[in-house]
Amino acid sequence: MRATWLSRRRLLLPGSGRLPGGLWAHAACRPLTVFANTLSGHLTRLSVRLVPSSRTDLTLPFDDQLMAEILDRVPGLRRDHDWVVLTPSDPRRSRIMILGLDGMRRQTVFVRATLDEPNLLALRLLEQLQQTRSGLVYPMVEDVFSLDEWWITVERPLPQASHRPARLDARSLHELAKEIQALAPPRDGLVCGHGDLGPWNVRRYADGRLGVLDWEYATWSTRATDELWYALTLPLATTDQPGKRIGQTAIDALGEVYGEHEVREAAEFLVTQRTRAEPAEIREGVERSKSLLAFEDRLVQALSLITD
Repeated sequence: MRATWLSRRRLLLPGSGRLPGGLWAHAACRPLTVFANTLSGHLTRLSVRLVPSSRTDLTLPFDDQLMAEILDRVPGLRRDHDWVVLTPSDPRRSRIMILGLDGMRRQTVFVRATLDEPNLLALRLLEQLQQTRSGLVYPMVEDVFSLDEWWITVERPLPQASHRPARLDARSLHELAKEIQALAPPRDGLVCGHGDLGPWNVRRYADGRLGVLDWEYATWSTRATDELWYALTLPLATTDQPGKRIGQTAIDALGEVYGEHEVREAAEFLVTQRTRAEPAEIREGVERSKSLLAFEDRLVQALSLITD
């Protein structure tokens, strides 16, 4: 296998290094990475055969027998065709994502394998999205099944088109949050939320459409939680601004649609979420990367500014 230089060794291609359709499946956030990712995607259409990469070993988190069973169960994932493999940026996570390709290296299916059971709320919200005929780009789940301790989710591939973090103003973000909350009635004073509405999951496609990806952390939360998470994580992931400055910017942005109490309530909810038990896929004894530690340190600073 070869790991591209675009994605910090997280996007693995077939051993030939030939550029396949699927590079845009990597949700780059930093401006330089977004540019490189977009350029490589366009080069695919020009039939460029090579992509800058380096040799690397890929160790699947499960044995060959289980991989064979996945291949047997998933239409569109074939032994005689290439795949694009995405591994987590967080080294503690035991999961893998596979984008199947056809003989022309076009996307056929997206497969996610994780140790965590499916999020039933997420599946419910995605099903409701299909019924509402929303204009959003979102994953369409075709199958969910378990093999041994692993849970496999099979999705239709997303559009093979350039996308980047969507930069939404406070009003547009509020409309998006309301659209998500309308997918299920409130429960116990809480609304349904995406749960990870960060720039890696809120994408603007080249044709102008808005994409909301990776719903696996959908949860019941306060009204402003998704919006506060977006307002915090967009600058955290795309800039080097200090945490307290990011926190103040988030306060100012959400102040256009929420009162001070609601913003603080959302921040307290996020702090509580961070203290809950880790998902099953988090491996003990594996250290966070330096970039992830720096991200979390600035996040703590931003949340502290809001809750104090």
